[in-house]
Amino acid sequence: MLLSFFPACEDPLEGCPQYLEAARQFGNFAGDWACIAVLLEGDGTGARGYKPKFIGLTSRNPGVIPFLGDSRRTGMLAFDWQEARPQVVPLEVDVRKGTIGLVAEHPRIFVARGNHGLYLRPGDQPAPAFSPDDPSRTYCGTKEALNGRLVDEPSPGGGSRKEGFPYDKHIQWWEWALAFAIPGIGIPIIAGHQFSTGLDVRGRPNPLPPQTDHPPNPGMIGKVIHPQGVDPLDVNPDAVKIPWPMTTNANDLSSTIDGRLYSLLVDRTKQIWWPKEGQTPGFTGRRGPRVTHDPNDRRAGMFLENYWDMFLLALAKKLSL
Repeated sequence: MLLSFFPACEDPLEGCPQYLEAARQFGNFAGDWACIAVLLEGDGTGARGYKPKFIGLTSRNPGVIPFLGDSRRTGMLAFDWQEARPQVVPLEVDVRKGTIGLVAEHPRIFVARGNHGLYLRPGDQPAPAFSPDDPSRTYCGTKEALNGRLVDEPSPGGGSRKEGFPYDKHIQWWEWALAFAIPGIGIPIIAGHQFSTGLDVRGRPNPLPPQTDHPPNPGMIGKVIHPQGVDPLDVNPDAVKIPWPMTTNANDLSSTIDGRLYSLLVDRTKQIWWPKEGQTPGFTGRRGPRVTHDPNDRRAGMFLENYWDMFLLALAKKLSL
């Protein structure tokens, strides 16, 4: 299981040109995680004791973010190993280690721009929804409150209204009174005003178009991280190739950026920002800063998920289909 941490996630809503700023910030938050999980098959005996059978990839969740700490920022899908089109590379011949005739298989994974969704193919991909549709998507990200508070919503008469239930300028006062006095009669009247034309009360599309993730298109790959000694396939000539270091030396796996030391090694006795495991100390909160006026925590950092549990659920779902 491979985990990747990104400083930030950019997860805008598409299809909202007239509310661009709210849509652009809709799912942006600090501290984003991605995971690649592989299930091995075998009994551990023979020259090749185990071989990969399934692979799991995380991607962002454009659906509902529930309350009470269950962020559901990401979900995972499981695939047969061969769907990853693994690049087969012969291993070095070493009689003493018994590696004659063995090969290594390296899957090809593509990372979506901004939100770091992982995919097996290049080019635009439909974003899978791992939870029900988020109702705030209907309002292009401008309405996410529980108490009727709206954020910088233009009122029908001009200016801006900060509070109050959304209303339609064609709904009369007596219709509102009837709705609250006789719910069984009044609600259908208001619902007819809101949804009879296929638009919401502010004239925006209802619902929004399906959301799309954007891995690099073929021939437009910017950077490729690959094992040392492996020349990645199907990469445009101008792509930047970065070999992954094969060492356990801390100096080789560390770098200094703006005077701060960063290491690719995980040492839970020293790096308290990793989640705790067993008896080791660690951080169990959200990555990145919290924000105000966002009861769904859509723009607060995320927790580190239990990806092993997520992978097993994704695999069970795949096998049941």
